[in-house]
Amino acid sequence: MPIERIVIDNFKSFRHLDLPLNAHMNLVVGDNEVGKSTLLEAIHAVVTGQLHGRNLAYELTPYLFHQPTVQEYLGALATGTPASPPRISIEAYLGADAALASLRGTNNSLRLDTAGIRLLVELNDDYREEFNAYLQQHQGAVSLPVEYYTVRWYSFANNGVTARSIPFDSTIIDTHGIKTLSGADRYIAGIIEQALTPAQRVSLSLSFRRMRQSFSEEADVAAINAYLTEHTGDISHRALTVGVDTSPRSTWETSLSPYLDELPFTQAGKGEQSAVKMKLAMHAAGAAHVLLIEEPENHLSYSSMTQLIDKIAALSTAQQVIIATHSSFVLNKLGVDNVILFSAQGQMKLDQLPSDTHDYFMKLPGHDTLRLILAKQAILVEGPSDELIVQRAYSDHHGVAPMAHGVDIISVKSLAFKRFLQIADRLRIQAKVITDNDGDIAVVQERYAEHINAIYYDSDESAPSLEEQLIKANSLAELNTVLGKAFADEVALLNVPSPNRVLLSAAGSGKTTLLVRQALERPGRRIAIVTYTLENLEEIRRSFEAHAGAVPAHVTLHSWYGFLLRQCIRPYQAALCPEPRIETILFVEGVTNNRAPRTQVARHYLAGNRMYSDRAADFAVRCDELTQGQVVARLAAMYDELYIDEVQDLAGFDLDLVERLLKSEIAITLVGDTRQATYATNYAQRYSQYRGPNLAALFQIWEADGLCRLDHRLTSLRCVQALCDMADTLYPQMPRTQSGNGEVTGHDGIYLVAPGDVAAYMQEFAPTVLRHDRRQACDGLPAVNFGQCKGRTYSRVLIFPNGPLTQYLRTADAARITAPPKYYVAFTRARQSVAFVYAGACALPGHQLYAPASADA
Repeated sequence: MPIERIVIDNFKSFRHLDLPLNAHMNLVVGDNEVGKSTLLEAIHAVVTGQLHGRNLAYELTPYLFHQPTVQEYLGALATGTPASPPRISIEAYLGADAALASLRGTNNSLRLDTAGIRLLVELNDDYREEFNAYLQQHQGAVSLPVEYYTVRWYSFANNGVTARSIPFDSTIIDTHGIKTLSGADRYIAGIIEQALTPAQRVSLSLSFRRMRQSFSEEADVAAINAYLTEHTGDISHRALTVGVDTSPRSTWETSLSPYLDELPFTQAGKGEQSAVKMKLAMHAAGAAHVLLIEEPENHLSYSSMTQLIDKIAALSTAQQVIIATHSSFVLNKLGVDNVILFSAQGQMKLDQLPSDTHDYFMKLPGHDTLRLILAKQAILVEGPSDELIVQRAYSDHHGVAPMAHGVDIISVKSLAFKRFLQIADRLRIQAKVITDNDGDIAVVQERYAEHINAIYYDSDESAPSLEEQLIKANSLAELNTVLGKAFADEVALLNVPSPNRVLLSAAGSGKTTLLVRQALERPGRRIAIVTYTLENLEEIRRSFEAHAGAVPAHVTLHSWYGFLLRQCIRPYQAALCPEPRIETILFVEGVTNNRAPRTQVARHYLAGNRMYSDRAADFAVRCDELTQGQVVARLAAMYDELYIDEVQDLAGFDLDLVERLLKSEIAITLVGDTRQATYATNYAQRYSQYRGPNLAALFQIWEADGLCRLDHRLTSLRCVQALCDMADTLYPQMPRTQSGNGEVTGHDGIYLVAPGDVAAYMQEFAPTVLRHDRRQACDGLPAVNFGQCKGRTYSRVLIFPNGPLTQYLRTADAARITAPPKYYVAFTRARQSVAFVYAGACALPGHQLYAPASADA
């Protein structure tokens, strides 16, 4: 995962630097004072957040800024010309490695869609007034008051980063800067790691401890301590003595000194010290992915330099190495093709492309574009499946992989073929396209008329795409054998069901457990589970802990709005609204009372730096549209499967985003119960006809369009059959629910309890009391509202009915209940019995009257 490009603004000697880097070896060659060391410092700072071994926030000085830019700013203030305070920006562009997908976005100065890290040193808005006042009072100032500045460290996804969240590191090696003491410490640690057994380490530690203890027992030391103790009060009110430091920072690892052939390390020659320190630091940097080396040639002879360069060359096969040097020996030994020339006039790579081609490339961001520019020959294909097939065909025909011949197989969207071919023409790269004929050859020929000799497609219009081509090239029997299937004909093979699944589950069917078990059975898949409420998110977490002890590493849990903000909005907000950084979600009751049109982006979607909740998904969808699908593509690079629990809670533009996800490479599983739609993520007018229980109709449309398959889970593991039947009456158009609870307790089903018998019923069965809302009196008993009990299971419940529920009991007419989800939830919380405090006539089939035990007697 190398740095592909570094962009620096206003850092030390650089006003602006935009420098592509090689993946493994880079040689920065130039005279002194042209910025070679500054380049290494900048790269190290953006990767680690450190400068000179300390957090950059503690190393801020006015001289980190590009001084001509600072003087221009101060000069503009002196003349009354408006100007923005200077800021330092360092950006590391990391490419399209899937392991770095969480760092991917377009929040960078070049607006490239790539993974990366951005380090900013800029004026803290909280101190802008004080900053301006200071400069007004000190109009002759020649430097910036950096005390008002802050350091911000973000990924290109616009999320804050820490050293832990960046999956690679950098190490800067400067033989001038490695202190002898720390070098000695690491040298000893290296010897211990390679040579001593654990028992030997323990023995050495005990010996060192005895040595420290014996120091205090020496007669001269004891006499000095006695003298100091006698003079307590002259120096301190406590007894003062001297001894060897016994704190954890003083151990044998840090106190022993290395020797070279019995000569103290500090007394060895400068050349030997330099070589040892360099190799030591390189060994300590073994886990780093970016190795930055400052002038490795210092103090070394020809033979010593040869050995060191060989080690660096070997290291570069696994890491990205960037070396600052002015040694022709280093240059020739490590390859002229890796050279980046630095001079006072600027920087240039020896393999730099013509300026017109470079400008064209800058308009077409992306890792695949870079691959094309660096390729000798390229074959462009439409997707990853085509890429795999062409790779295999090339290997079968030539006996080697394409890259062995300098041929790169690049997967790009078909609409981008012409743009890639235009770049290839200008770079004189042999580029060919393998594409579908889409059932209309004339259209293909017209589309690529300017590059007709570079386009390859099948002339059979009855085989318009890859799937039909596979069937044409192979028999049905062969494909059935390979796939392990038994398709009856080619039509059945082409119509393989969607991998996406919508599972509508009855209450108590164990859908959360189902998701958890399914995720645990797929340890090789990267899975995200998303749900609306934090309560349900915690329930999922607890289920993982119950089944596996913890949430496994391959599973990521998100709340719905956390998922929208961090994974869909921030990474690509620059496409729609670059500023300000969207900090959080502003949850809106009902609909946002803001009539700003969608064309006024910031006003329409934001209240300051907060995103209106009912417009968040709309913002995400627009970002996906403007970036030609990169919001969803980024998610596909992060996750193989995405589960959305409690899908019935989604509404408005949430459903547009879900539809886009269903069309992606991610396997989507939507789980929920539309009958339990007691919550909604928002109340936007979009898709209002599919809100709540009506969402099942949209799922049916998606199934008809081939986006998913719709299944039902109709066995309740919680409720006895009588309770399932009662709940089903609220939704007569929905499939019937079957009970999986066969337990018989003698008090099962539906009961009516007279108001005067409530105390006896509570005493005898201890049910949980439910009510529609707090307006319903419950005889002073503690009660749970219908909406609050969602997701819970009780043995028995006692319901104090409101007006609509009383009418329902009297008539058994579900139409009396105009908003059934909360009632459905209440009816399906109990395993064994639901009782109603009601004494009138009841039309519910199968109900029973409760008689207190004393009355029976």
